[in-house]
Order: sequence, then C-alpha cells, then structure tokens
Amino acid sequence: MTITAEFEVRGMHCAGCAARLESALGKLEGVSEARVSFLSSTAQVSGTGDLSASVGAAAAACGYSAAPRDRSLSFTALQAKRDAAALSRVRNWRLRAGLGICLWIPLETLHHFGHSWLSHGELMWLLGIGATVAMAAVGWGIFVSAWTAAKHRGVNMDTLVALGALSGWGLSVWLASTGAGAGYFAEVVALLAIISLGHWLEARGVREAGDAVRALMDLKPESAELVAPDRVIPAALVRIGDLVRVRPGGRVAVDGIVHEGSAGVDLSAITGESLPQRVTPGSSVAAGVVAIDGGLIVRATVSGDETTIERIATLVHEAQSSRAPIAKLADRICSIFVPAVLAIALATLVGWWIAGDWQRGLLAATTVLVISCPCALGIATPLAVMVGTGECARRGILLRNAEAIERMSQARTVFLDKTGTLTQGQPTVRAYAQEPGAPEDTLALAAALESRSEHPVARAVVAYARSQDSSLSASTTRGSAKSFSQMHLWSQPATFEVREFRADPGVGVSGIVQGRAVRVVRDPDATARIEIDGKLAARITCVDKVRDGSAEAVSQLRAHGLRIVVLTGDRRAQALEAARELGIRDDEVLADLTPQAKLQRVSAAGVGSVMVGDGINDAAALAAADVGIAMGSGTDVASASASSALLNNDLRSLGWMLWACKGTMATIRQNLGLAFVYNTVAIPLAALGLLGEHGPVVAASAMGLSDVCVVGNTLRLRWKLRESAPAEQSAPP
Repeated sequence: MTITAEFEVRGMHCAGCAARLESALGKLEGVSEARVSFLSSTAQVSGTGDLSASVGAAAAACGYSAAPRDRSLSFTALQAKRDAAALSRVRNWRLRAGLGICLWIPLETLHHFGHSWLSHGELMWLLGIGATVAMAAVGWGIFVSAWTAAKHRGVNMDTLVALGALSGWGLSVWLASTGAGAGYFAEVVALLAIISLGHWLEARGVREAGDAVRALMDLKPESAELVAPDRVIPAALVRIGDLVRVRPGGRVAVDGIVHEGSAGVDLSAITGESLPQRVTPGSSVAAGVVAIDGGLIVRATVSGDETTIERIATLVHEAQSSRAPIAKLADRICSIFVPAVLAIALATLVGWWIAGDWQRGLLAATTVLVISCPCALGIATPLAVMVGTGECARRGILLRNAEAIERMSQARTVFLDKTGTLTQGQPTVRAYAQEPGAPEDTLALAAALESRSEHPVARAVVAYARSQDSSLSASTTRGSAKSFSQMHLWSQPATFEVREFRADPGVGVSGIVQGRAVRVVRDPDATARIEIDGKLAARITCVDKVRDGSAEAVSQLRAHGLRIVVLTGDRRAQALEAARELGIRDDEVLADLTPQAKLQRVSAAGVGSVMVGDGINDAAALAAADVGIAMGSGTDVASASASSALLNNDLRSLGWMLWACKGTMATIRQNLGLAFVYNTVAIPLAALGLLGEHGPVVAASAMGLSDVCVVGNTLRLRWKLRESAPAEQSAPP
C-alpha cells in the first residue's frame, strides 16, 4: 500500500537545494513521488514500506538532514516551530545585511579617499582586515553552505556567491601584496552586504506570503474555560464531551454542539461569510468563531488539537508546499543552472586569459558567478502559490494543491449540480398524494425508511411526516437506529423496525419496514413515489429554494467566458424551474441523470472542466473533473473527491476564485519572465566585461534587485487579492 510521509528538512539554503534533494529522493527504491519545498523546509514522499531510514540517508548524502514529522506535536505546535524558524531566518539575514553595510560604507570611503590620509601599506592592511572580517561575519553561512554542498559532490546557489567573493578577495590580496593597486576589498564587502540585504528582503517576503496559516491559527484561543470543573485550561487539552463556556464577545475554543445559550456568531474568519448566524442549543459551532451578542456553553465534539481551524490550516499548508505543473520547467533549470554557470565562468576566465588580460578575465568570471545566481527563479512559482492559496483560504475557498490553481485558471466549462449547490439543499414537501386503497400508515413507513438516508429529499420526507403527526418523537434523526421506533403514528401504537435497508444512488431507497417491502424511488411525474409491497402507494413532490447569490454567480461565470451546464438527477421540469430563475437556458440543463451519467458528461468535457457539487452522487464527477469543487455543506465523500471546497457555501466565490487563480498564474508567469530575462541579459554582459571594474558590485545589486522584483510582484498579487471585492473583479491582476 502506498503511503505519504512528511519530513522536516534542515540545511537547505536555496531552491536548487530542494531540486537536488527531490531528485535524490525520487530515485529511491519504493518511492513513487517526492516533493521538496524550500520555502516550507519540508519533503512529502510517497511510496511503500518504511521510508524514514532511506529518506534520512538520502538527505544526509546530499548534505541535509530529514526527520519524519513529529506526530506527537499538534499542528499548532508544529506551525509555531516553523514560524520561529522563518522569523529566525529573517532576523539572521537582517543582522548580516546590517553588519555588511556598516563595514562596507567605511571601507568604500577608505578605498576612494584613504590614500590621502594613509600610506599604501596602511590602507591595504585596513581594507584587507575589514574585508576578511566581513567574509567571516557576513559571508560565513554562505561559505559553509557552499562547502557542505561541495563535500557531497554537489553545488547550490551559494556556491556561485562563495566562489565570486573568494575570487574577488583573492585577487585583491594578490594585487595588494604586489603593490599593483587597491584591489576589490570594498567591492567584496559590498557584494556580501547587498546579497545579504536581498536575502533579508526575500525571507521577509516569504514570511509575509505565508501569513494566511498564521492568521488561521491566531483565531483559535490559547485557553478554554471549562464548566465542570470550573477552571481554565489550555485549549489543546480540551477533550471530547467537555463543556466549555464562551462568554459574549469571546471566541469558541473547540468544535462542538451548543449545549446552552443563544448567540449570533461571526463566521467570517473561517468561511468568509459576512453575515452573523444565530446558533441555539443543538447548533454546531467551530473553533475560532466569535459569539457576538450572547454567551454559550459548548459540548466539545473533537479534542482541542483536532479542530476545524487546524484541519483547514493543515490543508492550506499542504497546498502551499505543493508544486504547480508550470514549476517543473523552473525546477529543471535550477537543477542544471549552477553547473552551467560554473562552466560559463570558467570559459570567461579562459577566454580573457587567451586574449591576454587574465585579471580582467577573473573579474568578469567573478561577475558571472554573482550575477547569475538563480534565487529569483527558485522562488518565482512557490511564492505566488503561497499567496494564492492563502488569500483564497481567507475568503473561505480551500485549494488542496497548486495544481488546482493552474487547472482552474484554464477553466472552460463549469458543471453545476442543482440540489445543494444551486439550491439550498433543504427541499420541502409541496404535495403529497396518496393513492386510494393505500395503507393508512404509508407516509410513516416511508419516513421510517428515509430516516436511514442522507439524501436531502429523505430529510424532507421525514420532516413532512413529523409535521403531519405531532406525536412523532422530536429526537428522530436521520441515520438513527431508533428512528420511528416506539412511536404513536396515526394515533396507533406501532414499532417501526427497518431491515435490509439499501440505497441506490440516483434511484432511491428500499427496505423491509414492519414486515412490508417499502421503496421510495424516483418518479417521472413527481419527485418520488412510495411503493408498498410492489404497489404504488403515494407520490411526493418537493421544492427547493435557490441559494442567495446563485443568479449573480452564474452571471459572473458567464462574464469570464465560461460555458454553464447544470447536471442533476432531479426531474427535468423541476430542474428547468430552478434554472430559469437563475438565468440558465433550457439547453444548458441536463436532468434525470444517474451518478454514472454525470461522470460520463464531465469526463467527455476533457480539459478545462470544473464540477461543483455536494452530494454522494456527485463524488465520481468531482473526482473526474479537472477541478472538483465541493460545497462546504456537502457530504464527506464529496469533499474527499474534490480538489477544492467552498467553505462559505457561496457560489459567488466561484467567480472570485477563478479571478484569483488566473491572477496567481499571471504572477507566476511574470515572475518566471523576470528571472529568465534577467539571467539571459545579465550573463552575456558580465562575461564580456561590459559591467566595468565594479562588475561584482553591480552584479550583486542586480541579483538582489531581481529577488526584490519577484517578491514585490508577488506581494502586489497579495495586495490585489486582499483588497479586491469579488463581485467587481473580471480580469486577473
């Protein structure tokens, strides 16, 4: 059986490191897929058997360490460790950049004006000592990274910078010792300072791009107030069944059912729903929601470290660590780029040496090494993916992986389920017609059978039966083994036993109730028909209100140029009634479909198919579509089959989701374009010596600028997505 394990990786310094490790892990016996993320410092490896030992050995052979994720740690604790590591990286690069600039400015001043104050020997000593201090204090981490890669017969992006800095420093020492000039000591310090500054800006941008997960985790209170015993404990220690008090204005600490109290709760932080929702005893609430105008006592249904917030945050983290198909080209280039640059630098040195100017050749080769560092190329795609998935999560749109972003941006046809997707999924019985001579307890028998079903029509039948006889137990719930047992129906005492229950998706349900064969199945003239012992007993017609915003959502999708198709197992007349209310043409409605028929329709659409559904009978179609989107109110089966989910149950989010995915892909292409153009133009200029005697400094500045451009462009995407109003957007940023 194939399993997927996550590993925490230490020692990676660039996207090239991640590509190298991923290649090594992919070659291991038993490994079917390996994905390594430099930004999150994780590796996800799929394969058979115990992968821990082989993955750890492969990582060590590449100069890194990989340990299985500590499953004893909750996601909250694990995320805290990751945040601490990211913050530490920001602080380290900031310290190096600050120290480098503080050394560079006086050394640059001495380089230009020191000859008028000091003798040549004194000036060289000061410049040399200052540059050496900078090499040790500012560049130490770069040199260690490059040396570690070299020991394991590899190279990385730090290899280029380290060789460039060492070449400049060595040339300066030789020039100073021979009295041939002041050398490039100040330039070496400038090189290290500017590169450190670029890495600091990059690290800060990466941390900001990943703040969606931190924002989610900040929603969960750190403590919970137990009712019995009356004490405050860490929220992670709450256990199933505990009663937790939520005071007015406070946040719910754990997922649960309202035991006492009533309040309006703000769901916007989790689902993106802007309007408060009233909860009363029996209502479900999730950790992180705010009780606006009342106090609640909530009975926990999960432990404190397995809340909805943590599950959502885990999925967002996994999506941010995933790789879009478009990134494969960049990954392949990163894996061969550094060796190619080393070859170009060597060719530059040899070429200039043959031309009779080895000193200029060494300077040009150093410039090539520095200017071609592909840091921007390595972060171009994953940084945009982090922003896109994170901002979608803020609006209640859950993307499970980066591939869903790319596929959604290529959407052509949107297939929409009707019941529970375009409509509220809470049908009510509009008409009940019992046949002459049918058993008096026909409705009760049908309701007893339907109480075992998850279908919305089943819930409608059960609710209607209750409304017709007030003596029905208020505790009757779908799926309960005690449903309709020991109840007085039609004023007659009866025990309703259901045996041999069977559900046929797209057809109906059947079983033995009170010793009689009962079927509730699709009917050509109504929503469903009830058959008792093989004879028609009654027909039921149900209606379902359309969701608020569905018509607006359809209009937005059309504005994006998408083809709309409604797929439903409902009667055509009822499907057309809902479709016309939403502005959907009759020829865009396909009704009376079985789950298999839905699957065939979606599969035939090919590339660019998007399926939106919520029920068990949508699961196959959701899995077959390029992008499967489950409604947040849907079944677990539907959610598991989909690549995305609308937690807010608002179809208007589809238009914004499409806009956001297109914007993310546009940003990725822009970032890759910036990185490619930069290296395509910069390397020839450096090799030909056209950047002058200050080439290494110009190269460092250009390299840092390329990183800043990519980070800035990605943060621009974040600003666009965060500031946008979904209904107003029609074009990618």
